[in-house]
Amino acid sequence: MIAMAIAAMEDDYARDFMTGIYIKYYDIMLGKAKAMLENEEDAEEVIQDIFLDLIERVGTVMSVDPKKLPSYLMAAVRNSSMSKIRKRMVRREHTLLIDEDDSLEWIKDESALPEDVYIKNEEIDEIAKALSLLPENDRTVLEDKYILEMSDEEIGKALGITPAGVRTRLFRARRKAYAIMKEGAEK
Repeated sequence: MIAMAIAAMEDDYARDFMTGIYIKYYDIMLGKAKAMLENEEDAEEVIQDIFLDLIERVGTVMSVDPKKLPSYLMAAVRNSSMSKIRKRMVRREHTLLIDEDDSLEWIKDESALPEDVYIKNEEIDEIAKALSLLPENDRTVLEDKYILEMSDEEIGKALGITPAGVRTRLFRARRKAYAIMKEGAEK
């Protein structure tokens, strides 16, 4: 589908540019998405969505410094994968897995009261809003710790800092997120 979308582009220069990105970075982007999502179908869906978005914004993508393009693409993979993970987590919170007759079936969690579900959804929205307002460094360390459930050592290795440095960043990022949420509650 990505190849067809690129082929359908009318501007020859933009089409050649996107073809080059596809050839050079597709496998790397897919590998990063697979590592984050641990599911090949989800990873392919994320990469497909990213490329369709890149095609729509090809002018902006072409204006990115070529040296920064790989970072730009990896940030897109990371952000899209994190969004997919968040959606997956919300879905899991409201469903139960039941094993009947050797077939797996997802059903709604009927034990939760509608008021509880509403409150939980409001809390999730507040947290997501607070995360989106944080600087990228703070958001990254919180997502790595609490969404991807990475250890301080793993986060430190990824960021090039010590585990103690990770704990300091987590403390500051949590404090900033709390301040944003508190400010939103006062409005």
